[in-house]
Amino acid sequence: MADTPMECAEAYEKAQVDRKTGHFADAIGNHTRCAYQTSPGFIRKDCAQWSAEVEKVQPSVVFSVRENEMDLTDVEVSCDGKVLVNSLDGKAVKLDPGTHRFSFRASGFTESEKQIIVHEGERNRIVAIDIERNLSSKVPEAPPPPSIAVPRHAVEASHEPRRPLLLAYSLTGAGVLAMSGFVALGAWGYSQKRDLERSCSPFCQPSEVDQVRTKYILADACLATGVLSLGIATYLFLREPSPGNKTFQGGVSAAIAPTLSGNGGAVAITGRF
Repeated sequence: MADTPMECAEAYEKAQVDRKTGHFADAIGNHTRCAYQTSPGFIRKDCAQWSAEVEKVQPSVVFSVRENEMDLTDVEVSCDGKVLVNSLDGKAVKLDPGTHRFSFRASGFTESEKQIIVHEGERNRIVAIDIERNLSSKVPEAPPPPSIAVPRHAVEASHEPRRPLLLAYSLTGAGVLAMSGFVALGAWGYSQKRDLERSCSPFCQPSEVDQVRTKYILADACLATGVLSLGIATYLFLREPSPGNKTFQGGVSAAIAPTLSGNGGAVAITGRF
């Protein structure tokens, strides 16, 4: 509110300049200042009329931020470096006409930007953008060592338990499968790396680079599991006495299943005895 005739006159003049330069929000603010009873009658009349005219042509936008076709609400939107809104509720936001650069920030997601030209008189324009989860700070955990269940009915002819020998066979199978996983994942990651080098390097998307990194991490995890399993199995075979005519009963099988997802990967080793 303008308290003196001088302040009313300043707001009156500034409102006209703001309107001509496209600063509609400032123009409406100055119109409001000079529209009170303390202002001269002709100023109040002009400001009220101009304010209505500016509001009719002031553009507005509606933001739509999505991940995999799902709308996000907990998103901070900045316009030209200044925070515009802290969350999204589907309501329109008024802006000045012209070129604007918007930044979109959400916890757990990669910051994204979009530049558009907002036209005078354009109302409720949809500004839509898809954002991706930030995988750079999430490194897949190394898988735990294989869990092997010792068979209860594996016995020798003399009825003495031969559990170390069964465990050695199981670890050998798990180690071989883990090494196979290391080779397969390593080759897969290397193939994707070569494809990225040929297609988009050095401007590849972070999500594409993270996919290659994840495969290399899982390959290393398989290698560690395979070396550990085969090492323990070798130790058990070397310390086992000559079986002679001793035998054992039971069957052994093992499987390793590397899996990948949008948030990383894992190596699962299972066994049946």
